[in-house]
Amino acid sequence: QNSIAPADRVLIVTTSDVSALRDADKVIYLLERDWRKPPGLVINRYNARLAQKGEMRTIDDVLDILAIDLLGVVPEDPSIVLSSDRGTPAAYDPKIQTAQAYYNIAQRVLGNNVPLMRFSTGGFLSNLLGR
Repeated sequence: QNSIAPADRVLIVTTSDVSALRDADKVIYLLERDWRKPPGLVINRYNARLAQKGEMRTIDDVLDILAIDLLGVVPEDPSIVLSSDRGTPAAYDPKIQTAQAYYNIAQRVLGNNVPLMRFSTGGFLSNLLGR
């Protein structure tokens, strides 16, 4: 309770794993009860292909469970591991989709209207052709 007292805004950053969603739901309950301001949601390490195959919860599934406003979705990206190993912030690498996700989330936190990213579920050829 004391940790959120000076905060203007609280962001819940979670993955779509069951244990993470359970913990996020508990924190949201406490925030809504004690802080009385709605937190924003960031879904981390989202994999559209796994979600399409039913091996991971979709963005809509997470929103149904947590029922708070979505600020953004950070895609799972293997280059994040390389970026952190090299000590280079991923947010500065314009070649990776994650950097755009971070930028969009920051813009929404600032109050700007930025559309959510679209996630491709196709393979190389469909990505190349824009389908």
